Amino acid sequence: MVNIAVIEDDMVLGPTLVELLLLSNFKVKLYTCFAQVKSALNEFKDYDLVISDFYLGDGTFREVSSELDSLGLLGRTICMTAASAEEDLSFARINASQLMLKPFRYENLLRLINSYAVVQ
Repeated sequence: MVNIAVIEDDMVLGPTLVELLLLSNFKVKLYTCFAQVKSALNEFKDYDLVISDFYLGDGTFREVSSELDSLGLLGRTICMTAASAEEDLSFARINASQLMLKPFRYENLLRLINSYAVVQ
């Protein structure tokens, strides 16, 4: 079973995404801010995949990716964003395994997760 961390501060999208992933038989935990990620960093070693929003209320994917990189986990990251700033999109393309632009279809995210699970 693929173990996934979801980092999303949107109080509708985060829980909805977690519920959909649970219904698709993934093990999932939601983190709603960068502070939660940082305080639970040791837990991230147990995740097969991290799905993170770019902009969080207290940080960005830049900070998240720095922390994940310190654990060697950047190769297991999908960054979701509605950002349109080219600098942020370029950063996400370089530092995440995959970039998903919001809004996206759940089926497309699921396809990415499943392709990752096959490679695993």
